[in-house]
Amino acid sequence: MTCQELIDFLAEYIDGSLDDAVRGAFESHLTRCADCRAFLGSYRATVELAASLRESSGADDQEAAVPPELPEDLVAAVLHARESAS
Repeated sequence: MTCQELIDFLAEYIDGSLDDAVRGAFESHLTRCADCRAFLGSYRATVELAASLRESSGADDQEAAVPPELPEDLVAAVLHARESAS
């Protein structure tokens, strides 16, 4: 599995819907790729932050407000991933 393929499967990995073979390849890649482990951590943090904002704002399907300050490491990870995808 490549880094790009891993990114393509992130949402399914987080929600546990990957089949066993793909999940195995995904996790195998994670053991070898520090950048993807960091990206996965940032992705999880983003998902959790969005969920907590949605819960705290009482929004169901509405767009939650973005906090005034995002964690610097999260911003760096997103920018790094964007540059890598280019």
